[in-house]
Amino acid sequence: MVQAGGNRSLVLETLRRLSPCSRADLRQATGLHISTVANIVDELIQADLVEEVGTGDSSGGRKPQLLRLKTDRLFAVSAVVQYGKIEVGLCDMEGVVRHRTGFKLPKRVAPEDAMEQLSDVIDHTLRTSEATGDHVLGVAVAVPGPLDADQGVLLTPPNLPGWRGFPIRRTLQNLLRLPVAVQKDGHLAAFAEVWFGRQHVNHLLFIMLDEGLGGGLVMNGQLVTRAVEIGHMTIRMDGKSCNCGGRGCLELYASGIAWRQNVAARKADDAVTDFSLDDLLAMAEAGDADALGALEEVAWHLGVGIGNFINLYNPEVIVLGGRLGSAGVFPHGTLLAAARQYAYEDLMRKTAVETSALKSDALLLGAAAHVFAQMFQNPAVLLRPGERWANA
Repeated sequence: MVQAGGNRSLVLETLRRLSPCSRADLRQATGLHISTVANIVDELIQADLVEEVGTGDSSGGRKPQLLRLKTDRLFAVSAVVQYGKIEVGLCDMEGVVRHRTGFKLPKRVAPEDAMEQLSDVIDHTLRTSEATGDHVLGVAVAVPGPLDADQGVLLTPPNLPGWRGFPIRRTLQNLLRLPVAVQKDGHLAAFAEVWFGRQHVNHLLFIMLDEGLGGGLVMNGQLVTRAVEIGHMTIRMDGKSCNCGGRGCLELYASGIAWRQNVAARKADDAVTDFSLDDLLAMAEAGDADALGALEEVAWHLGVGIGNFINLYNPEVIVLGGRLGSAGVFPHGTLLAAARQYAYEDLMRKTAVETSALKSDALLLGAAAHVFAQMFQNPAVLLRPGERWANA
């Protein structure tokens, strides 16, 4: 027998997908008894999570009362830790980033200092926004891997020196006194795709091409939360040494960092070669031959990796995201040519390669979706808001 918590989760998730809908629609979609649906809906209305929004069409008899989940009243705080910066957003359940801010990180910043600054920024965001405490469901932080997500501890992040073994979740939770979750950035970006847009896709691979290279995998409609280290697939047996301890890793040839190094080598005689990723994108958009030529190399190597991913996972769709992956100047034709050369032909034909519609918001929204999904799995806490922070 399904427990009450499971029934609430089922009704909440169905409301999220179908709103506005009637109690009869919920009964039909969930298979629950109409009295069970009615009781749960009454609880959700009393908790200010659901509202009645007029009537629908009648198939005979009284017009049904329509219900809407108050997705614009439920908020999550998202933070994205990247090489050189941290971004913060306040997101609602409709996928709107209501407020955003961020700050730069010095190259050798101590993680403790970064978390104190992040705590201050989150506190200021909450104090100056329209979100009230009862409607802020929690905080989620997107970080590069590798990561022990259960403990919220970074393991050996190649591009964050000094953060090895750092307990992000415990540190930030103690500073904020709010529930905090920590998950790999690529996983959260993949989750954002299926939570906010591609709900009917069963097999999806998200590739996040930004400063580094990461990704996440959805199989059978579920996020695969075990380690998927896309950036550390070996594509050159005799290649460069990687900070991870391996050699010839894909990230060394297909990432913002690789692009920067390639452009710097091409401009070795120039006075300035310490470009940021935003600098490189602006240069490419302006037609800089060195930036565009180096970007072709990045795209080709990523295409080689994608060919291998298609052979391994046979996804329905591969979504490219991150500042570089979703940039208009990124040479998708070169990437696809390389992928076709290395992927099994029949599998390649069945795989769509697309750019993320969420663009630069994929990580902020993925972190928010993680908070919402966790609360949906424990809806009793939604009904008793004061308990959200009890174990923080």
